[in-house]
Amino acid sequence: MKYGFIYKITNLINNKKYIGFKTYTKGWKEYMGSSKTLKEDIKKFGKENFQREIIEEGDSLKELQEKEITHLTKNNVLERDDYYNQSIPHPRFRRLKGGSHSNKGKTWEEVYGVEYANKKREALRNRIKGKTWEEICGDKEKAKQRRIIAKQNKTEETKRKMSEGRKGIKFTDTHRANLSKALKQYFNESQKNI
Repeated sequence: MKYGFIYKITNLINNKKYIGFKTYTKGWKEYMGSSKTLKEDIKKFGKENFQREIIEEGDSLKELQEKEITHLTKNNVLERDDYYNQSIPHPRFRRLKGGSHSNKGKTWEEVYGVEYANKKREALRNRIKGKTWEEICGDKEKAKQRRIIAKQNKTEETKRKMSEGRKGIKFTDTHRANLSKALKQYFNESQKNI
């Protein structure tokens, strides 16, 4: 069995379309896309006024992403009003409808909306909670580079945001002890390098 498929959903009332991909996981038969405006129209016009067709299948997530990019760019979805697609959401080809290219410099709230940004942050927190840098990064060299970046000078704005983000967090005694131990270790290493 294939990994997933590229699909096109067509609004039978106004002929507006949406192109996306879906893996063959639970609920794939009923899946009708992730676009907020598409979902609003399905609610408004009724699911019976939308047709989903499978354009092609793929054997891996990477293959599906590549095929989706191909279909989105081939149909020039960002330049046309008859598509629900608002972006080409893959990191190597990030473009938004109405914009020239990237989301660089924008907050998650600006890109995804407040509700989705909060879900995304929570999922990231849960994914890395209690893990070492080696476990998060996948290897020691990347973890070492990540530690160096984390220790580099931060702007006052970044320090302020980090401080605000920590407000209201209740640290356990174990967490406080680990922070104290790490600070002492960092201080001792710094003294050796002088």
